Amino acid sequence: MIADPPSLILAGETGMNFLDFYWFKGKIGLGVISIFAVLGGLATLYFLNFKKMKKEIKTEEEKIKINYGPLFLLIGGIIVLALNQYVGLRLGVIGFTIGMISLFLGRRILRKMMLDFDWNSFFFILGIFIVIEAVEKAGILSSFANAIIKSGISSPALTLAVITWLSVAFSSFIDNVPFTVLMIPVCSHLANSIGLESAFPLLYGMIIGTGIGGNLTPVGATANVFATGILEKRGYKIKLREYIKISMPTTIVSVLIAYLLLQFFWL
Repeated sequence: MIADPPSLILAGETGMNFLDFYWFKGKIGLGVISIFAVLGGLATLYFLNFKKMKKEIKTEEEKIKINYGPLFLLIGGIIVLALNQYVGLRLGVIGFTIGMISLFLGRRILRKMMLDFDWNSFFFILGIFIVIEAVEKAGILSSFANAIIKSGISSPALTLAVITWLSVAFSSFIDNVPFTVLMIPVCSHLANSIGLESAFPLLYGMIIGTGIGGNLTPVGATANVFATGILEKRGYKIKLREYIKISMPTTIVSVLIAYLLLQFFWL
């Protein structure tokens, strides 16, 4: 639940708790479905890419001084996020507090931390948020949501497929936070219009599409942007074609597994 903002948003809107993401309403939850999806994606990544890599890489042993402070901070942050439904703090407050503590722990090497930080990726992410806010204010996302509602789709299986794969497509290019906020009421309305007892199948499909689908492109998820940015700073430029060649089969297999599990257990 705490691994991705869309999941936190879904939990907040529907009242789900941490354990509900594993077993919910007598069925396997979104967390279990995601585990199977990730395993399928990793297997695809291994057989299509990693299995071919036979080259040995020689590395020199390096002694590194270990600081356990960041580890304890990470564990503490996870616990606070997991129990936040009982505490009621704003997510922004939690994130800001963890950031300030991180700066305090690294105060002795603060200058090096600031210089080594990937500022290009940071400002790129900031720019994406500004663009998406403009798109949302212009009503483009709302028009898209209304088009889905007015499409006249009546089959639950087809509706789930449309929601899931459209979420994959959109999350590859836009931030998943505003998309999730917009699509939660859309999924609820669609569930009522096609006669589903619960909107959770569509909500799960949307969250899976936005979460896993973001891996399709380097800009589809914040982690991807920073990872490729760090690699480029170290002299490894990632070309879009090479990235998609690896990401597309992995993403498609992962989403497909999750969709089939949703279809089997929740529809």
